[in-house]
Amino acid sequence: MTGILMVAAFIVSFIIMRRSVTASRNTENREILLNQSEKIWVWVLCFLSPILAGGVFYYGWRTPLPEKAEQANKISWMAFFLRLVVEIPLLVAVFMAKKHS
Repeated sequence: MTGILMVAAFIVSFIIMRRSVTASRNTENREILLNQSEKIWVWVLCFLSPILAGGVFYYGWRTPLPEKAEQANKISWMAFFLRLVVEIPLLVAVFMAKKHS
C-alpha cells in the first residue's frame, strides 16, 4: 500500500510540476511563487513521499522557476520531519504492543 502511494505521489507531483513549467513559459517573470492550490498539493504529496515528490518539485522547478523550487524544497523538508514526528511514536507503540502480547 505504501509503495502505491509513493508511486501515485511521484506521478501526480510530476504532472503538477510540468503543468506549472508549461504555464510559466508564457511569462518572463521567473520569480513566481507557489499559489495556494500548489502549496496544498506540495504539502500533501511531500507528506506521502517527501523524497520523491520533493525531488520532482525541486529539480523540475529549479531552473525555470527557482522561487517555486526553493519553496517546494522547504516544504518537503518540513513534511519529512513532520512525518518522522508522526511515524516514530506510532512505530514505537506498535512495537511495544507486539512485545507485550
